[in-house]
Amino acid sequence: MIKARQQPTTTSAALWADCKSLSTFPDRGTKHDEIRPNLRTKGYARRATIAFSVNDSTEIVVIHGVFYGGQDFEQLLRDTDSDD
Repeated sequence: MIKARQQPTTTSAALWADCKSLSTFPDRGTKHDEIRPNLRTKGYARRATIAFSVNDSTEIVVIHGVFYGGQDFEQLLRDTDSDD
């Protein structure tokens, strides 16, 4: 049996819209070059942290993850290879 695709919740739709808005004005948030080159983070709804980087030469925004609550995003991002 194939299940119908569920519609996104209001929260996930708003989070998706917030991530998409980074394409308009990507140079916001807090820089974290000590974790990964060009890494930035910005809060979302005081519950989550969006970790992303911006490649200035290609103008591409890469979202590395959305971390909820007290997740140790710093350690998680240090443990993965950079894809900038």
